[in-house]
Amino acid sequence: MNDFASNTVKPQMNSRLHRWSFRKFQKIIEYKARLSGISIVYVDANGTSSLCPICGAKLSLNGHGTLKCKKCGLMLIETL
Repeated sequence: MNDFASNTVKPQMNSRLHRWSFRKFQKIIEYKARLSGISIVYVDANGTSSLCPICGAKLSLNGHGTLKCKKCGLMLIETL
């Protein structure tokens, strides 16, 4: 998937990717994951930016642009 964000992708390919519907893109990812034996898990996006992706505990903002999980110690840089 890194190639989708790559600056080396031709402009024509970027145009084609931007015209895809989200659902079609989702189905392609599901198909490719199945071929590779990777399971897909859908989660509700509500609150995910405030929960630790490792242990699920609530993240706390330290005031310096970083988030820290008090349970497992994971540190993340806050983004917009």
